[in-house]
Amino acid sequence: MIGSETVARTIQGVFPKAQVTDPLAAIIAAGHRLGIKKIGFISPYVAAVSARMRERLEAAGFEIAGLDRSKKPMIALWHGSPKPHRRGRTLHGRARVL
Repeated sequence: MIGSETVARTIQGVFPKAQVTDPLAAIIAAGHRLGIKKIGFISPYVAAVSARMRERLEAAGFEIAGLDRSKKPMIALWHGSPKPHRRGRTLHGRARVL
């Protein structure tokens, strides 16, 4: 994980007036703005990157729902693609836990 500050510095080195954000910084800002205290976390990244993301979310004051640090992180394979649902929700493929 590169980090929000490094990404912002790099972009602003070329475009000094650019307003820069990234997905994790956006989640943190939105969560604080909405008063959210507990969040769910799913990540497509390797365990080391996911752990750093969880640490950053926790450092920002969020509780990760269902996170049990005494257990090994779960890894799952995802099959399928998003499909529209008649009520406007999205149904997805199936996950297989390894």
